[in-house]
Amino acid sequence: MPECKKKKRLNVHHIERWSDAASLRYETFNMITLCRECHDSIKNKESHYVPLFRELVRKNENNKRH
Repeated sequence: MPECKKKKRLNVHHIERWSDAASLRYETFNMITLCRECHDSIKNKESHYVPLFRELVRKNENNKRH
C-alpha cells in the first residue's frame, strides 16, 4: 500500500485473484508485495484495489527501465 512503510512480515498478493485468473497465477505483473496487516485489510475487497495495484506495478516497471 502506498502509505505503508513496513519491510517485515511481507506477503505476496495476487492482483487478479488466484481462484479467478488461473492463467495469471505465476505472472509477476499480477503480484504485489504487501505487509501482512495491509494484506489482511483488503480481504473481501480485492477488486476495489485492482486499479491501484496495476498502476503501482506499472510505475515500478517503468522505474526499472530508467
